Amino acid sequence: MGEWKNIDTAPKDCMILLGGRDDDSNEWIETGYWESYETWPEEPGAEGKKPDAEWIWGVWFAPKWWMELPELPK
Repeated sequence: MGEWKNIDTAPKDCMILLGGRDDDSNEWIETGYWESYETWPEEPGAEGKKPDAEWIWGVWFAPKWWMELPELPK
């Protein structure tokens, strides 16, 4: 498997492993991806506005590191 890299260098066009620590120093690893909201429908009252893009993953804090997903078994 690869090495953990700083989140600032993560690709934004594919699913990757994301990692980080919460306020209690618990470490988390989840799959995730960059969401630019370009495909989301506009919500009522939000004409012409789009939310900021962000990392989408299964925990509530921002990821700090990333790693490529391993290859699937053959």
